[in-house]
Amino acid sequence: MQETRLYKTLDHLEIPQLSRFVKFMQSPYFNVNKNQLKILEFLSQFLKNKEAPPSKESCWYTYNDQNSPFDDLKFRKICSDLLSKFETFLIHEYIKTDGLLEKNILLEQIQTNGFEFMLNKAMDKADKYFVRFPEKSSNFHLRKYEKGKIEYEIDTQFDKQKNKKTRDQLLKIDNLSESLDKYYVIEKLKMACSLATWQKKFKTLNRPFEVEIILRLLARNKLLETPAIAIYRNMYLMLTEKPSLPYFQELKLLVKDFFEIFDSEEQRDIFDAMISYCVGEMNTGKSEFLEETLNLYDIAISNSIILTNGELSPITFRNYILLCLRSAQYEKAELFIKNNAPLLNNKLRENAMNFNMARIAFYRKEWDNSIEYLSKVDYEDFLYDFNSRALSLAVYYELKEYDVLESQIESFSTFLSRKKNISESKTVVFKNFNRFLKRMITLNRNEKEKLVQLKAQIIEEKAVINKAWLLEKIDELI
Repeated sequence: MQETRLYKTLDHLEIPQLSRFVKFMQSPYFNVNKNQLKILEFLSQFLKNKEAPPSKESCWYTYNDQNSPFDDLKFRKICSDLLSKFETFLIHEYIKTDGLLEKNILLEQIQTNGFEFMLNKAMDKADKYFVRFPEKSSNFHLRKYEKGKIEYEIDTQFDKQKNKKTRDQLLKIDNLSESLDKYYVIEKLKMACSLATWQKKFKTLNRPFEVEIILRLLARNKLLETPAIAIYRNMYLMLTEKPSLPYFQELKLLVKDFFEIFDSEEQRDIFDAMISYCVGEMNTGKSEFLEETLNLYDIAISNSIILTNGELSPITFRNYILLCLRSAQYEKAELFIKNNAPLLNNKLRENAMNFNMARIAFYRKEWDNSIEYLSKVDYEDFLYDFNSRALSLAVYYELKEYDVLESQIESFSTFLSRKKNISESKTVVFKNFNRFLKRMITLNRNEKEKLVQLKAQIIEEKAVINKAWLLEKIDELI
């Protein structure tokens, strides 16, 4: 049963959604086939209790007599029919999450079925719902266009019956066009932002022709008064124009006032773009963007914008602490760990806390404390394993325990060479760190020329961990 599409589908559901599907199937309006319900209820018990999947035969006998021979063809047919019911369930689930669509469907059905006596109240409810609706990005304007189109068709139908035309019809067409324009422009700008992000990654600079038209249109059109359009326009220009700072500053102000008009996914995309921009500027030597990045992280975390299912990514957790350390804000880093460690996944929390506390101790030059925290890191996760080993090498260097350091470098090199199951792109930064550190401890202060050459190699090498620390230590030797 485990390999069937039905079981894979049900197994993919969270328990609350599975329970809703069972209730859906228990309704005589949606399902009259009791055998399909029996199979579903039988399987749902296994899934809720996290038991091993039952066999096809055991499912078969939930609705057949024990003397009835198992018929694979008939069983596959009933499972297929149950999956079709699940597809209908998904449609109902989606409509419930999109109140705007639900209101539009109701208006359309009232019109189609000729329930004129229901129209005024339904339209009034729809109007109030649209006014109160908090999210006003592209989907809102699409639904507003659909609603306006339905209402226009209703009014046109009535006017035809009365054989008259009014100025209101012209106004409604104008409003329809505006809603459609807003939807189109927001979606085009969103796609342009995504394209610009990929182009930066792959070092290409072509701009989509349609975006140039839209940007020229916005320069002389009131559409720019729409917050979502203004935000995506500034995001796109931030990603593509030089100088980009004015667009970032304008975007930051707009997001502060209007980020709540977007759904959670769009909010995350917008903050990801802003944080990536700040990191990029920081990497070019603009240190003022470090505090900007921390501020964006603070807003995004406190508003749950960059949380996934209520959890904070260990990578985001690490990045925030690294930014604090780069600006010598050690107390802020410790406070961040204290306040936000509960947001980490339970299985990852202890490792993340111990490793990052080891880093803070290292930056504070508390070498013994750093080693103590590293000893508590579980090496099952290869990233914590590799990073902890690299950090411990740096600690031994600082403690001037060169014999231990040399032995640990050799051990780490052997360890890395044996990790064939991990891609070279993930291990090369550690291999290069090992290589440079080993070379550094074999040279003495009198070999200035070789040390300068080594420094130049470290600067040129992009794939190396703890690069700033290596350069700091080599400068001390020079």
